[in-house]
Amino acid sequence: MKRLLNYLPTFVVACLILYLSVFHHPSESVQLFTGADKLVHLMMYITLAFVMVWDMKRVYIDGDKTKLIAFVSCSLYGGLMELCQQYFTPFRTGDWLDWLADCVGVVIGILIAEQIWKRHKKETSF
Repeated sequence: MKRLLNYLPTFVVACLILYLSVFHHPSESVQLFTGADKLVHLMMYITLAFVMVWDMKRVYIDGDKTKLIAFVSCSLYGGLMELCQQYFTPFRTGDWLDWLADCVGVVIGILIAEQIWKRHKKETSF
């Protein structure tokens, strides 16, 4: 159970993305600019990948394995959310470009987490 609690931040972010992806929101019809939804997808998946990598590194899963697990699982989760929007919500549609934005966000989130983790490790090691 304790091991699962180590991943609580990742679970919380994933649940928030689920909520934002499949539930109806009154402000959905307002779009600030063309492509704003892609920016939202990008930011959500940067956050998810960052938190997942950070959680895995805290639990001592390190190296390329961390990056691969985060990329595959977060990208698949993004694809799953697009399929859920397409087939299970009457007010949303799945979009390949949204999924592409998710995947780009995952890569950026992994890169940011890796850089920050390296600095964090350097500062905490003696």
